[in-house]
Amino acid sequence: MDVGNGNFLEIKNKFLARRFKLLEQALVIEEQLRRAAYLNLAQDPSHLAMSLNARFAESHQHLCKESLAGNKPANAVLHKVLNQLEELLSA
Repeated sequence: MDVGNGNFLEIKNKFLARRFKLLEQALVIEEQLRRAAYLNLAQDPSHLAMSLNARFAESHQHLCKESLAGNKPANAVLHKVLNQLEELLSA
Protein backbone atom coordinates (compact mmCIF):
# COMPACT_ATOMS: atom_id res chain seq x y z
CA MET A 1 0.00 0.00 0.00
CA ASP A 2 2.83 2.41 0.83
CA VAL A 3 4.59 1.69 -2.47
CA GLY A 4 1.46 2.55 -4.45
CA ASN A 5 0.91 5.68 -2.40
CA GLY A 6 4.53 6.73 -2.90
CA ASN A 7 4.21 6.23 -6.65
CA PHE A 8 1.04 8.33 -6.66
CA LEU A 9 2.78 11.13 -4.76
CA GLU A 10 5.72 11.03 -7.16
CA ILE A 11 3.42 11.27 -10.18
CA LYS A 12 1.44 14.04 -8.52
CA ASN A 13 4.61 15.99 -7.70
CA LYS A 14 5.92 15.65 -11.27
CA PHE A 15 2.57 16.79 -12.63
CA LEU A 16 2.50 19.81 -10.32
CA ALA A 17 6.10 20.68 -11.19
CA ARG A 18 5.26 20.65 -14.91
CA ARG A 19 2.17 22.78 -14.29
CA PHE A 20 4.15 25.33 -12.27
CA LYS A 21 6.85 25.46 -14.95
CA LEU A 22 4.21 26.08 -17.65
CA LEU A 23 2.59 28.74 -15.48
CA GLU A 24 5.94 30.44 -14.94
CA GLN A 25 6.65 30.40 -18.68
CA ALA A 26 3.19 31.82 -19.40
CA LEU A 27 3.79 34.65 -16.93
CA VAL A 28 7.16 35.45 -18.51
CA ILE A 29 5.60 35.54 -21.99
CA GLU A 30 2.75 37.69 -20.72
CA GLU A 31 5.24 40.16 -19.25
CA GLN A 32 7.20 40.24 -22.52
CA LEU A 33 4.00 40.95 -24.44
CA ARG A 34 3.06 43.74 -22.05
CA ARG A 35 6.52 45.25 -22.40
CA ALA A 36 6.33 45.04 -26.19
CA ALA A 37 2.88 46.66 -26.17
CA TYR A 38 4.15 49.42 -23.86
CA LEU A 39 7.10 50.10 -26.18
CA ASN A 40 4.83 49.89 -29.26
CA LEU A 41 6.95 47.13 -30.77
CA ALA A 42 5.65 45.26 -33.80
CA GLN A 43 6.71 42.10 -35.56
CA ASP A 44 8.48 42.40 -38.89
CA PRO A 45 6.68 40.02 -41.28
CA SER A 46 9.79 39.76 -43.47
CA HIS A 47 11.97 38.54 -40.57
CA LEU A 48 13.35 35.00 -40.89
CA ALA A 49 11.75 33.93 -37.60
CA MET A 50 8.30 34.75 -38.95
CA SER A 51 8.76 32.56 -42.01
CA LEU A 52 10.06 29.73 -39.81
CA ASN A 53 7.05 30.13 -37.56
CA ALA A 54 4.71 29.90 -40.56
CA ARG A 55 6.46 26.77 -41.85
CA PHE A 56 6.31 25.15 -38.41
CA ALA A 57 2.59 25.94 -38.11
CA GLU A 58 1.90 24.48 -41.56
CA SER A 59 3.80 21.26 -40.92
CA HIS A 60 2.25 20.88 -37.47
CA GLN A 61 -1.24 21.33 -38.88
CA HIS A 62 -0.56 18.82 -41.65
CA LEU A 63 0.89 16.32 -39.16
CA CYS A 64 -2.15 16.63 -36.89
CA LYS A 65 -4.55 16.10 -39.80
CA GLU A 66 -2.64 13.03 -40.95
CA SER A 67 -2.57 11.64 -37.41
CA LEU A 68 -6.32 12.14 -37.00
CA ALA A 69 -6.90 10.43 -40.35
CA GLY A 70 -5.29 7.28 -38.96
CA ASN A 71 -1.83 7.61 -40.50
CA LYS A 72 0.27 5.52 -38.08
CA PRO A 73 3.71 6.96 -39.04
CA ALA A 74 2.34 10.51 -38.64
CA ASN A 75 0.88 9.52 -35.28
CA ALA A 76 4.25 8.13 -34.18
CA VAL A 77 6.05 11.31 -35.25
CA LEU A 78 3.49 13.48 -33.47
CA HIS A 79 3.88 11.50 -30.24
CA LYS A 80 7.68 11.67 -30.50
CA VAL A 81 7.60 15.44 -30.99
CA LEU A 82 5.18 15.92 -28.11
CA ASN A 83 7.38 13.76 -25.85
CA GLN A 84 10.43 15.81 -26.82
CA LEU A 85 8.55 19.02 -26.02
CA GLU A 86 7.54 17.63 -22.66
CA GLU A 87 11.16 16.68 -21.92
CA LEU A 88 12.31 20.18 -22.85
CA LEU A 89 9.72 21.73 -20.59
CA SER A 90 10.57 19.46 -17.68
CA ALA A 91 14.34 20.04 -17.98
